[in-house]
Amino acid sequence: MSLYKKLLLIIAILYIPAALSALIKNYRIEYMPHESDKAPKNITHIDYDKNFVYCLDNYRLYRFYKDEYIWDQPFNEPIEAFDVDGRYIYTEKWIYNKKLKERYPVKTDFYKTYQGTTCVVSDDNFIWVGSEDGGLSCYDRSKDTAINFYEHPFSVSGKKIGGCDISAVYPTKEKVWVGRWDGLSVYDRGNKTWKNYLRCDWIDALAVRDDKVWLGIRNKGLYLFEPQLKDKSLQKIKHFTSEYPTKILLEGQEIYASGEYFGLLNINTQTNDFTIITDDEISKKAKVEIKSIRTFCKDGKILWLGTYNGLVKLRICYPLSSNP
Repeated sequence: MSLYKKLLLIIAILYIPAALSALIKNYRIEYMPHESDKAPKNITHIDYDKNFVYCLDNYRLYRFYKDEYIWDQPFNEPIEAFDVDGRYIYTEKWIYNKKLKERYPVKTDFYKTYQGTTCVVSDDNFIWVGSEDGGLSCYDRSKDTAINFYEHPFSVSGKKIGGCDISAVYPTKEKVWVGRWDGLSVYDRGNKTWKNYLRCDWIDALAVRDDKVWLGIRNKGLYLFEPQLKDKSLQKIKHFTSEYPTKILLEGQEIYASGEYFGLLNINTQTNDFTIITDDEISKKAKVEIKSIRTFCKDGKILWLGTYNGLVKLRICYPLSSNP
């Protein structure tokens, strides 16, 4: 082989894969049908199961059929928050058995003492509900009992857990982490005691893994808090530039976080690679103006984005934070 051909071969080996990878997109965007009156416009909560994506807009629950690309409203009654697993839909007022198509009310005193539900989180036999003016409540399905921790707090000192405005709840096997309007608290499920960890602005998003607490703090941004360390100061995630975080999701070594007037941040905690998908980028690919991501959920290789403008489907072609 001549020297000239060898040089061409070397150039091809070095540069052609890089050129091709530049043409490959990490993700694809699709804007879901929105012309129907049954389609949500301003999505505040979102979840999914095998067949559907569930969205909350103006206290109404909408259901999107993944295969048929149609919407419906399975319930007429207004709700303020919900959670979904393989068998049930949970709200602050009732539980719906999807297989039997039956609803079961939770105890009346579970929700009559407060208004302004911000989150509903199912956890085995327990349902945790946070509200804006009534604190944290828990309903034990196995015993059919309920308790409001603001009115009947468990604490070594006998003090209440702090502000009654609860914005985020994240239960683990041993603890329940609670984001409030004025800081972070944790409930020890073994000895039934409360501890206040932080004083800060309103915590709008919260996720926990391996004693690492990821916090979305209003007017501040995205932070990492490690309570086991002597230095309990917050570590700011500099790549996240929104002052209004809306959702944090942990999956494997990946972290996803959304914020208003920002878009979506993905970080690989092992390699520290990161990717930011802005609202403008999503708008261009969706061919419609997307103002902000208010919430999202991850369904395999699909991210369902709940925005001010409706539902967006983001299909991940390969890890967002990778650099091909």
